[in-house]
Amino acid sequence: NVMKDQLNHLVMLSELENVTIQVIADLPVHYGLVGNCTLLSFPHKDELDVGYIDHMAGWLIINKKPAVDRCNLAFEQLTRKALSHDESVRLIERLADGA
Repeated sequence: NVMKDQLNHLVMLSELENVTIQVIADLPVHYGLVGNCTLLSFPHKDELDVGYIDHMAGWLIINKKPAVDRCNLAFEQLTRKALSHDESVRLIERLADGA
């Protein structure tokens, strides 16, 4: 079953120390519906965070602080609304068992 294999693969990836999985469930509307944004942060304080948006017509680098701040805010709001990493992995495991 392809779905079961995909879910089990997510569980396997969740064990990596640099991977956090959080499932968003039961939210009628959230920032994630607007589109995606990858946020890149750098270790040196003199390097500003940037956002990267990949879309149907190409890609866009966001480096203006107000726009990056909006992406960060959306990410923080989604993170707060989502299940924790452990709760998300348990949910995915249950879904895989039922797939």
